[in-house]
Amino acid sequence: STLLRTLKAHGPGCPPPTIQQSLDALTVQAKSGHVGAGAALGQMYVTGVPFGHDLEKAQMYLALMPAGKNPKAALRLGITLLSDPEDKAQGHPAARAALAKAAAGSDLGTSLTATTLLGQLDTPVAPAPPTPKATP
Repeated sequence: STLLRTLKAHGPGCPPPTIQQSLDALTVQAKSGHVGAGAALGQMYVTGVPFGHDLEKAQMYLALMPAGKNPKAALRLGITLLSDPEDKAQGHPAARAALAKAAAGSDLGTSLTATTLLGQLDTPVAPAPPTPKATP
């Protein structure tokens, strides 16, 4: 959409009225079921550009996205959420939710990627082997 292109092109450099008008319009679209708008808002709230970081709002827009619809957008959001420190500290609930929605889609590549990432989240990380001590 034109709103998304404007926000992505100018980001925080957009005049505040433009940012607010874009936010209002995208919010209406997302709450009306437009998956792309919801995914874009989630992504923007995770990265913090241009609205500021807000994991709770990102999760709210993620919850509005139906599973299997626009799985590529859900995958992008899930990948972004994997690097979010707040989501990581909570065990990645938002990343898991986004990846599960991506895995439910009919696009095989997207589904496989999301499933693999979910599997990696559930695989315990083995501790590093001890470093051998040098002998004199």
